[in-house]
Amino acid sequence: MGNSINVGAELEQEIDKMRSSKEMAAFISYLSIDDPVGAAVNDDWLRDLIMKSQDTLYRIQDEIKARGVDLDRILEDGIANKDDYKVIEELTPYYYEVFAALYYFIKLVNPMSAVGAERLEYFMDYEMELKDVLLLDKDDLDAFGPLIPAEFHDKVGLPEYFAFGAIRRENGESHPAGVILFKEYLDDSIEKICADLLWLNVRKKYEHKGVGDELMAMFFAEVNNAKADYVNCQISPMSENIEAFNYFMQRWGFFSDLTYSTKVSVTLKEIAESEYIKLINVDTSKITPLSELSDDEYTDIMGELEEKNDDGNDYYKYHVGREYYDPELSGVIKQKNNVSALFVHKNGAQEIELEIGQCTDNTISPALLLLAKNAIDKAIRKYTDSIPVKYEVRNETIANLTDKLFSKRGLARVLNYTNTRNDAFTEEMYDLLKEEVVVKGNYVDYLEPDDRELLDGLFQELVLQE
Repeated sequence: MGNSINVGAELEQEIDKMRSSKEMAAFISYLSIDDPVGAAVNDDWLRDLIMKSQDTLYRIQDEIKARGVDLDRILEDGIANKDDYKVIEELTPYYYEVFAALYYFIKLVNPMSAVGAERLEYFMDYEMELKDVLLLDKDDLDAFGPLIPAEFHDKVGLPEYFAFGAIRRENGESHPAGVILFKEYLDDSIEKICADLLWLNVRKKYEHKGVGDELMAMFFAEVNNAKADYVNCQISPMSENIEAFNYFMQRWGFFSDLTYSTKVSVTLKEIAESEYIKLINVDTSKITPLSELSDDEYTDIMGELEEKNDDGNDYYKYHVGREYYDPELSGVIKQKNNVSALFVHKNGAQEIELEIGQCTDNTISPALLLLAKNAIDKAIRKYTDSIPVKYEVRNETIANLTDKLFSKRGLARVLNYTNTRNDAFTEEMYDLLKEEVVVKGNYVDYLEPDDRELLDGLFQELVLQE
């Protein structure tokens, strides 16, 4: 019979104080006997494993230095030649042994908590030496492009967007192994920094070899560095391997719920056939297309739109060069006290993205609808009516307009994953909770009936309800 968990009055008082905390929910989930993977709250065994793997790494490093290799230079400045590459290739398996233990260590807590951020710093110290995760820009798309959907290719390298690519070194060559893409922005509606996880992909050859964990660790390290308060990710519940993805996200501290997608994708034909759109008569004499705006006019209009933007999202769209937008479909209507603007971009997946549909008075004005109808008519002539059009529902006004435009179409259902900053959950708090729990190995062997009843109740209340 294994060791029991002792839940005394003091712990019950602590639990009562933290019932509303998602961090506590995550903690309790690791205590569930139904969860065979992660009950390692007493992580002394894991700390010992980390130390042993570190000692082995340091021993190998010392052996390499004893051969006369300037290892400090290589780890600091990076690989400069083939000999340097061989040295890093020799060290890599030992770094990965450290990483494997650190991932487990990090995932015992919310990576956006104070204790999680501290543990991620350990990982980053080693990652900065190994340098097998790269911050991607446009020049890296030749290598990493096949791992990124075409619709995101134009986003790589833009302000607010981050793309990290993981490599694996084999036989003197570096191979793209995985990629993660996300966006960071200030949401003025809540006055918080947010991050949207847009894409995570690991090459099949490298699945179950730590690539996904490495990319997520880099993601959360950057999110913590930016002091983001909220992280979001949306995925269709019908996606391939959704069960494995859901498990992976839960291990990284995400909570999920089924909701409506804020992202809309329709065809030009669907828009053109909307009875609401058919009622709009286009007077092109009022429209100034982007192609007729001077560079100074373009800059001034973008500055005015950004100043009047009421949600503070998407910094990049006001600061990209004018060549990013379709010069014929994009345009403005200037009125005495208002500027209406519609700017669209055709991405690498041959989809039209509505990036800006905005009036400086923050309404859906007749002028904005006129710009939309004009863009639709021109797009059908320029492309085909089957081309997808994508936009984001940012507020109730856009949601209501979407309902009017597409009365026969409902907004898609998605799994929405979220994680939240918790600076209050420190290493000291973790240790306090840890002291109340006795576990063997990385799983709970046995629970006394009273203890199990309490923990089961908390698991039901705090985890399943989430």
